[in-house]
Amino acid sequence: MLSVLLTALYVVVCLLLLIVVLMQQGKGGGL
Repeated sequence: MLSVLLTALYVVVCLLLLIVVLMQQGKGGGL
């Protein structure tokens, strides 16, 4: 049960990091 919650939190954090990186690249005009 606990491992499932930790996995869900890990996935959410990874998605948030991806969104932040994509937003920063969009503001900078991409690579």
